[in-house]
Amino acid sequence: MAAIVEEALRQDAPAVEQAVEPARKRAKPAAKPSTQEVSTQPSEKAAKRAKPPAPPVNGDRFTVSDEGVWHIARDDEGNEKRPAWLCSRLVVTARTRSDDGNGWGYLLQFADPDGNAKSWAMPSSMLGGDGTEWSGRLRDMGLQMASGTKARSLIGQYIDTRKPEDRITCVDRVGWHGGVYVLPSDCIGETEGQRYAFQSEAGMEDTYRSAGTLAQWRENIAAHCVGNSRLVFALACAFAGPMTRLAEMESGGFHLRGDSSMGKTTALRLAASVWGRPSYMQRWRTTDNALEATAVQHCDSLLILDEFGQLDPKVAGECAYMLANDQEKGRATRNGFARKRRTWRLLFLSSGELSLAQHMESVSKTPRAGQEVRMLDIPLDAGAGMGGLEELHGHGGPAALADALVTAAAKTYGAAGRAWLEWACKHHTELPARLEALIKEYRDDFVPESAAEQVRRAGARFALVAAAGELATEAGITGWPAGEAQKALRRCFNAWLESRGHAGNGEEQTMFRQVRKFFELHGAGRFSWWHRAADDHSPNTLMRAGFKRLVDPAGKAVRTNSDHQREFGERMQPEDGDGTSIEFFVLPEVFRSEVCAGFDYRAVCRVLAQRGHLELGPHNRFDRRERLPGIGPSLCYRIKASIFSEN
Repeated sequence: MAAIVEEALRQDAPAVEQAVEPARKRAKPAAKPSTQEVSTQPSEKAAKRAKPPAPPVNGDRFTVSDEGVWHIARDDEGNEKRPAWLCSRLVVTARTRSDDGNGWGYLLQFADPDGNAKSWAMPSSMLGGDGTEWSGRLRDMGLQMASGTKARSLIGQYIDTRKPEDRITCVDRVGWHGGVYVLPSDCIGETEGQRYAFQSEAGMEDTYRSAGTLAQWRENIAAHCVGNSRLVFALACAFAGPMTRLAEMESGGFHLRGDSSMGKTTALRLAASVWGRPSYMQRWRTTDNALEATAVQHCDSLLILDEFGQLDPKVAGECAYMLANDQEKGRATRNGFARKRRTWRLLFLSSGELSLAQHMESVSKTPRAGQEVRMLDIPLDAGAGMGGLEELHGHGGPAALADALVTAAAKTYGAAGRAWLEWACKHHTELPARLEALIKEYRDDFVPESAAEQVRRAGARFALVAAAGELATEAGITGWPAGEAQKALRRCFNAWLESRGHAGNGEEQTMFRQVRKFFELHGAGRFSWWHRAADDHSPNTLMRAGFKRLVDPAGKAVRTNSDHQREFGERMQPEDGDGTSIEFFVLPEVFRSEVCAGFDYRAVCRVLAQRGHLELGPHNRFDRRERLPGIGPSLCYRIKASIFSEN
């Protein structure tokens, strides 16, 4: 039986049972259809013929019976009129308010026409309007109501005049609240003396559904993931979502990249099966504003987003930042005051045929290292010639295994996530320390000692997923052998690092590649040969960026004939057959505005100097004063030929 607060339902059991039992008795079983529809609530005509409810007491003009809520009005002479039926039985069991004393509301409980118990924590602020929003919400949930604005107004008056003694803390986001995990329809865990309810004006679709048992999920899904690093990774991500806050980790995500029909969506559907039906998985086809609302709905959980290519590439980088920055953008109210920002903490799992960098570059946008480290790109291909699969577990081929897993995920879902939350709530006090120790152990195992800080941050996120997978195994949820999640995450981390191409900070590598690209593009056409310019035999160089000359292995200038220079210049190799190489003297304004475009030129110089590609001047200055041919003494930046030899 669905309810908003599991603890609230337990303590309010008599009131809830009193609210829903009459509707249960009246509801006809769906398995026995009749040629004549029988309403579970009285129609307006039937209400007039029904036995009048007991008269109100203490001046209250509303009364409640098994048939519903009634209003007894008086005529002009003060005589009581016949009771008017307003809606099916509706009970206000508690008042709700936030932990700061604001956000007051009412916990409403009733039964739909099939006798299913329903609950909604309705904000009091909704009663200040014309009632169309809250009445539409109640009708959508199954509450039968009399038609007309007068009846709607009286129902609102009935709700607003109830004075239950019970108090429940309302929250506007799902996820952890102390040791309690709040879901849209109930809560898991207990906090002494405090109960929680998810409260929202429009309500929230409960995507955390269950079907089948944990044993079935373990046998039909989790067991077939053993030995398949990408599938183990996807399931471990689902368990890692609620652990992000407990581990005090920043939000972030992973992106499974691969060609079509390699198993990306299959991996995402398996991750979704931990929490709910296949519709738990979302799509990137959305606006950035709508994505904020989706993030709030998946706070302290795993947000799954398929088909990255459907997202507008112009906002792809901003969306990666937004999901990882834990809060929506600032907005103003109608009166110009700052609206309260909604926040979240989550892990997100994405898939697509393009990486974030490739998607942004399609509209000539340059990805930042901060964006890429927030959305770590993992090649889906596991290297076994079967896309994202490595072990078939007796199936005839990768397609047969994928089909079996997708079918199982559509039939058995949700039980693993609920069991995981129940275990986490029981061990809530000890989990932060355990997660900290495991993350440090696994990060040190994954990350090379010489790696830069950005790689260590990425390694910590991989370690969080590994720790969650191992703890879920310890809790008896996955059925995997110990160490399976750690082994799979190590493979995925190595695949990410290999795809990245280096273990340094992303900004530094981007700076270096941009500088090298400039010389690869313009080294032949925009740099005048030193000796030909000195002899005044060099043709005009269009849009000249500086000068170039040959040097021997010791770095001394080599004077050669024009044929040698022309041959060497056309090949643009870092070293010639006789050991000579080429160096560049870049004019200062060209270096700062073009070579270092988009970056602080001093930061670029530091990177080049650290890698040995920049010849420093006196007192370790980045620029040097050189006597340039045809110009005379002038400041410039002297770039060594070694810039072409670094990988």
